[in-house]
Amino acid sequence: MIVGVKPSSVWELVSAVGRRDLGSALATLARVYDPKDRGLPLLGTLAWSTRQLVKFSAATARGLSPGDAARHAGAPPFKAGDLAEQSRRVTQAELERWLLTLAEVDLALKGGSKRPPQAILEAMVITLCGRKRGPRSAGFGAQGLTESGHGTSCGLVLKQVASAPVEMSQPGPHVSGVQRSELPMHRLETLARAPLPTRFGTFQLHVFRWDDPKAHPDLSNEHLALVMGDVKGAHGVPVRVHSECLTSEVFGSLKCDCKQQLEQAQAEIARLGTGALLYLRQEGRGIGLANKIRAYALQELGANTIEANRLLHLPVDALQYDVAAAMIRSLGIESWIS
Repeated sequence: MIVGVKPSSVWELVSAVGRRDLGSALATLARVYDPKDRGLPLLGTLAWSTRQLVKFSAATARGLSPGDAARHAGAPPFKAGDLAEQSRRVTQAELERWLLTLAEVDLALKGGSKRPPQAILEAMVITLCGRKRGPRSAGFGAQGLTESGHGTSCGLVLKQVASAPVEMSQPGPHVSGVQRSELPMHRLETLARAPLPTRFGTFQLHVFRWDDPKAHPDLSNEHLALVMGDVKGAHGVPVRVHSECLTSEVFGSLKCDCKQQLEQAQAEIARLGTGALLYLRQEGRGIGLANKIRAYALQELGANTIEANRLLHLPVDALQYDVAAAMIRSLGIESWIS
């Protein structure tokens, strides 16, 4: 819980919002708001109280008594009656929307808006009470932010390359009706190749440069292929497409299983003795490392992966697969399996 704001005062605000009593909610806000701290302690305590309600509602839905549900939510048993009353007024879906709103306001108060903090908080109260706050551009002010986080699943099978402009899965001299000589190879450049011994076996490491004007400017344009066996001119080659995930693959983050997916792909190709692992430098599902970490921060406030990206006004998934198609073409693979 955030120190410096009385939980009882915040609970008055939560209760007024739950009743959709806008006048009482705004009056309570005016009483507890402190301009010296921009309202951040107030917002933190409000988020803490909302999470209590979420946990209480979920516990009672599982059949726990109000007292046990209150303890599960981290509240003293004497608060069970107030929590039960609030959970009857506010649905679980509404509570989740509250948390999403609080995350957006947090961004605005921390520099994502030029509006006065009290005005931002008043707009928040109006929204929580179920009143429209006007056009999106007149919201909490966080729309000026242009960076985002990423989804947590980075390993992708090659069948998703079918959405790329050039389809590489068909065998023979034609690819989806396009002559091989007509494929857009001018953007793909082979920079280097060398043997790479790993604990799974020795791969040939190919480094490509792919200049994609649609890619986020923070992303590297150098992509990698780990190849084992003779794949040139081969049919039915096992291929795996994997997108970069620094937090998992280097630092062992538990927020996703990208490292495990990467190692499983290497191990399977080594077991088969042939195959290609295409490693795309598309951190954060194509929005970059800094954006991904910003999304992590939003997720700590209760937003899920999709909501975090939308709050930051970036696409949920910005991955591009045309580079994978061009890499397969460059490696000379005639057809593949995933």
